[in-house]
Amino acid sequence: MKPIKFKSVSNFIRRKENVILDSNIINGFCSDTENNRKTAAIIAHTKDDYLYTEHVHKELIASRKKEILAYARRYYHRMIRTGEPTSQELSVMPKNLKADVLILHDAIKTDADIIVTDDRKFKSKANGYNGIVVINSEEYVRRKKR
Repeated sequence: MKPIKFKSVSNFIRRKENVILDSNIINGFCSDTENNRKTAAIIAHTKDDYLYTEHVHKELIASRKKEILAYARRYYHRMIRTGEPTSQELSVMPKNLKADVLILHDAIKTDADIIVTDDRKFKSKANGYNGIVVINSEEYVRRKKR
């Protein structure tokens, strides 16, 4: 009898991960496209812990879309406040991230495992920083289906 081979330990024993959904992902959930609704449904049914941080909240407020804020209030029960990053913290973070540096700061302060974003620049510059995986929504869904 051949032994069972697993691609990784995570396929055998799955643990909850701490996940931050970037504001562009939450904005997408409220759009009318079928693909975004499917992705939202899959993400909503995973067992991960979704962290709603003050900087994601500020980005959602800036979008000025009431349905998005209503979505956030419905699915997130509390907001995590991490404060502003110090100049020393900012100096060691990846450059040219603009406002996304605040989301990365939130991920570090909350011990997030994953940031889900559809911002390619943010993903390419921040992926792997401080052990945080930065992936897009399709990659996250594939990761959860394994």
